[in-house]
Amino acid sequence: MKFFTDRKFNKMMKRLDNMEKSASRFDGLIDPLTTRGSAEDRTQRLRGTNIIIQNSTALNKYIANGFVQNIIEIPAEDATREWITITTNMDGDQSDLDFPKMIQDRMKDLSIQEKIFNFIRYSRMYAKGSFLYYAVKANQVQEGEILSEPMPEEIKTIEFINVIDDSDRVTLTNLNMSNPLKKDYNKIKFSIDAKEIHPSRLSWLVNSFIPSETTGISIVQTINDAIVAQDSGLWSSATVLQSMALNIFKSDEIADLSPTQKADLLAKIKHLMITFSSIALKNEEAFEQLTLTMTGMKEIFDFIFENLSGLSRIPKNILLGKAHGVVTAGEYDTLNHYANVSRFQENKLRPILEKIIDLIIREQNGEIYAALGGNADELETEFTFNNLWKLDPVADADRELKFSQRDQIDVTIGKTSPQELRSLDPRYKDLEPFVMDRTMPPDMTPPKVAEPMPEDDLEVSEEKETKDE
Repeated sequence: MKFFTDRKFNKMMKRLDNMEKSASRFDGLIDPLTTRGSAEDRTQRLRGTNIIIQNSTALNKYIANGFVQNIIEIPAEDATREWITITTNMDGDQSDLDFPKMIQDRMKDLSIQEKIFNFIRYSRMYAKGSFLYYAVKANQVQEGEILSEPMPEEIKTIEFINVIDDSDRVTLTNLNMSNPLKKDYNKIKFSIDAKEIHPSRLSWLVNSFIPSETTGISIVQTINDAIVAQDSGLWSSATVLQSMALNIFKSDEIADLSPTQKADLLAKIKHLMITFSSIALKNEEAFEQLTLTMTGMKEIFDFIFENLSGLSRIPKNILLGKAHGVVTAGEYDTLNHYANVSRFQENKLRPILEKIIDLIIREQNGEIYAALGGNADELETEFTFNNLWKLDPVADADRELKFSQRDQIDVTIGKTSPQELRSLDPRYKDLEPFVMDRTMPPDMTPPKVAEPMPEDDLEVSEEKETKDE
């Protein structure tokens, strides 16, 4: 028996030695007794999948789940909600022309704000992103083979700007994905209906583009696991809520009833309990109510939404429907969200809006071109994205109070003067200088105050008055 035990032990040790030698990982710890780091370690067997979900799958998940809709639409809404303020080099001239308003009106005619919102929304929904197509009228008809050439510099008008809501309508071709020493390395060619479209006629917005795969990664795919967990948790809790109160009726006579009669009896008992809350029973019958309780549900949903927030890069309070654009003191996650949206506006949206504004100014049939007398190059435009957030009234009042206390201390210790502080305060910088005597007319200067006489002159004056007496 001992021989058999020793033989079995030696065989097992030999198998473990072979496992240790056959382990394919050499950059980590290996434990032959627990199979850690070996081919049998379940944590090492996990492999990432490179399957990109189809547009139809992403669209179905978007339609089916409200939180997917929030995650897709919130950044698009934040990026376009406050819109932009346009300024030009001709603002304030004696001319009655308001070029910023003329540009804004033309952008409203083209529904630019709405289309930019959808442009961002589809770019987050689909793996290949979304596209804006610019259709213009020029001296030559802009159809067919000419679409493969750059957009002409001289245009008559902008016919329309379309958001391509299905990115599968656009075919992407990587012209060179193997030789980084050439100029066209990872350059993408666009085609629609087998017609090549020049990049100047399109604006493309895609999330996490991978040139070797000629596709990006949809936000829907990124949050998929968290959305499945949230949907399963919601369905499970709803099922439990429907079964939290059970009525149990015990009677020997039920055994002789048919299934239909049992159903009618239980329905009648349920109705009586809802309307009268009382029931008459025999000695051998019993009726009781079983109430279930749920524990730990809040912790589970908090964990799910923390994962959902982390994957979507949207703070949980905004994801759950907090009012947009209002921030209370200490909400650093919310401030970071708006900082990310601002960075997206500057890096992604600014070139697109600059292109649209430039096209509007160069419309030869447009009112701006006519007002400039055909000299479109003389008008220089700039625009800024309006502020995305503001402090709530209580926090803003507390901030102003602290600023006032700081200013008071600065004046008290002689660090600055009230006039200097007034000029630095944005609330008062455009007002006239402060006058202490409010009753004095503005065109009058205060009377001069007699200066005190020197002590020697005062003594001479007193002696003169004594002699006169």
